[in-house]
Amino acid sequence: MFFTGNDQLPVTPLQLFFATLFILLAYLVNGSIFGYMAVLLKLMFKKGKEEQEHKDGTDKVMEKIVVDKKFREEIARYDRQTRIKNIQKKELNEFMGIIGPSLKIEVTKKLVSSIFDKNYVLCAISINLEK
Repeated sequence: MFFTGNDQLPVTPLQLFFATLFILLAYLVNGSIFGYMAVLLKLMFKKGKEEQEHKDGTDKVMEKIVVDKKFREEIARYDRQTRIKNIQKKELNEFMGIIGPSLKIEVTKKLVSSIFDKNYVLCAISINLEK
């Protein structure tokens, strides 16, 4: 009724009931969508703020120590990489806690096989173990 874009309005009580029901449902859907978007934005800004605070803290420490620019960039890159790896480890542990035991085994197999595939020495060992 309201989606056609012309001037059709509910006339009978039954049409009015369905129109009211659809409008209320649309309000609920819109409210939940905007609520989820607000939560996601809040989490993104919180994560960005935490990372910026951490970066500011390391910058202050390096300024007090008087470290040259090249070494400062190297320290910042190392710090960023270790922070990202720690976050990934935490997320993996949370994921492994959620899934069941049989899926844990399958995920572990996939992770180990991907590590073996990336490393030439480990790949050669795994080929020898399979024989």
